[in-house]
Amino acid sequence: MSRPPTSRHPSPAAFPLDRPTTMRALVTTAVSVGLGLSAVAAPAAAAPSPEPRPISTACPADLTSGAGFTDVSGAVAEAVTCVWHWQVANGETTYRYSPAETVTRGQMAAFIARYVTESGGELPDRPADAFPDDGMSAFHTDINRLAAAGIVRGEASGHYRPDHPVTRAQMASYLLRAAEYRAGQDGGVRLSAHADYFPDDAGSPHEPAVNAVASAGVAAGYTDGSYRPDAAVRRDHMAVFLARLLALTVEEGLADLPDGRPTPPPAPDPAPEQVAPVGSSPFAQADWLTEPIPASPRLDPRSAAIAGHLADGKHVANIHQYGVPIHRPAPGTPRRSVRLTEDWGTNVFTTNPTPLTAEHTTSAGSDAAMVVLDPQTGTSHEFWRYSWNGGNPTASWGTVMDLDGDGTGPNAPTGAGISRLAGVVTTEEFTAGRIDHALVFSTDNACAGDYRYPAAKTDGAKTTTDCIPEGARIQLDPDVDISTLPAKDRAVAAALQTYGAYAIDNGGTTAAFIFQTPTDGTDPYAAAGWTDYHDITLPWDHLRVLATWNGS
Repeated sequence: MSRPPTSRHPSPAAFPLDRPTTMRALVTTAVSVGLGLSAVAAPAAAAPSPEPRPISTACPADLTSGAGFTDVSGAVAEAVTCVWHWQVANGETTYRYSPAETVTRGQMAAFIARYVTESGGELPDRPADAFPDDGMSAFHTDINRLAAAGIVRGEASGHYRPDHPVTRAQMASYLLRAAEYRAGQDGGVRLSAHADYFPDDAGSPHEPAVNAVASAGVAAGYTDGSYRPDAAVRRDHMAVFLARLLALTVEEGLADLPDGRPTPPPAPDPAPEQVAPVGSSPFAQADWLTEPIPASPRLDPRSAAIAGHLADGKHVANIHQYGVPIHRPAPGTPRRSVRLTEDWGTNVFTTNPTPLTAEHTTSAGSDAAMVVLDPQTGTSHEFWRYSWNGGNPTASWGTVMDLDGDGTGPNAPTGAGISRLAGVVTTEEFTAGRIDHALVFSTDNACAGDYRYPAAKTDGAKTTTDCIPEGARIQLDPDVDISTLPAKDRAVAAALQTYGAYAIDNGGTTAAFIFQTPTDGTDPYAAAGWTDYHDITLPWDHLRVLATWNGS
């Protein structure tokens, strides 16, 4: 697996002390004190974060209802509906917004371009092609228009990476430059901040932008005081940020309220035979695990090459050495803070102790992996290289995943930043011979620097044309006859035909699928004739690779 983000050390310089209260005042203050983007550093101590800006000025009551989305609710639904009325955001379908889906850099360009134009601004009409890697992207025009306006920038390599997820730190820079562009300032000036608000963004090149948009009330941190700069941005969170930015724009007199869109008719009740089967997942919003692959998914342009490589070599079941033990502690189990031995970021276990005993065992291999489900907090505590250590538990790395989330995040202890729990075939599923979700696997052919949702990062190292990006979803051709396969192999094949599987980690063989390690003294695998590294018998020469997680 790859390292989570390295620790960062704050720098000593301070921000100006007076907080401007308007967009123009914020920009003017930045100019008056000479705050160029490269000149601002953060103080050592984080100040209390300002209150988020209310969205009511851009989102009055008539613009916070009527969108028709059935998968959002509460305050988030008001922001989603508002940006839909502004025509800054759209749903994936008429009735579905997909709030938990991660925003890519290409999609972010579309959001920001619509913010500029729908709030009354203008973008260059015929921009030059700014990047060599976005020609096939649906957002190619938006990316180039924003690049010409100075709002988006590529990587040092000159690439834009339109399919990569946007991090919360990068999002702050997008919002900052968009606000300044709409305010009529040149690209070298930015909104000001009067303090460093977050302890976990020091050293990030986006830290000045994070503090500036936080000062303006456009972006906010989490309840634990962190900002989580490397976390991927979700569609519902993006709607909230954009609604606040629209509110700031309206308050400054730079935009008039829109008329809004017509309310669509009520969502129809689909006939029973039209309802696609929905799989199972421990994560409430992990659509990427539970949605069946559509009948004619869009394939990766390199699908044939990637699938050709995957067809060769070994296809095994990781059960004992590199499987995943899943523990469910009894109520009242003592909680312990786990010390992390690697300095890769914040140790979340200091504030989220884990219910642990000496009986909580790990996988037998060098990963020493383990998952502990905590029903009291609704979280999954996940560890890499864990040790009980005589009652003073340690791990090289670990994190706490919210079971109400989608099972992804850059600090998750897998190479792709995907939960250790997500996609694992449980002993109950193996015994039943039915797997109602996508599988996950490690591979020795993961691409270097290339990943896609649900991955939040990669530990791949290959640069060949047949390498597979972490986060890529593979599928066994659903037209292939699997009826003659052995029963347990057939269950795996059926899951691969319906839900597919995701590459989530660098490994030592072609494809090693992750199974739950038994911990209760029974072994359903042995009873079925499977041993560790069981060679799964499937028609591996009938694989294909999707272009996106949902084949759209």
